[in-house]
Amino acid sequence: MPPRVREVVARLLDSGYVLKRRGKGDHSVYYNPETGDQITIDGGPNHEMPKAVWRKLQKRLGWRDE
Repeated sequence: MPPRVREVVARLLDSGYVLKRRGKGDHSVYYNPETGDQITIDGGPNHEMPKAVWRKLQKRLGWRDE
């Protein structure tokens, strides 16, 4: 089961990402100053992240399924 957006954001922040800016609607852009990587997250904190998006994010960041 995919996590809530707030859980993914907390994990991004723990991984060194910082909030770069807010986008339109519920979009937020996170940036890692060490690697130059940028990730856009869609959804409010209580929304469940779509399963396909969660899988892509896990693969991209090397996170294992918990």
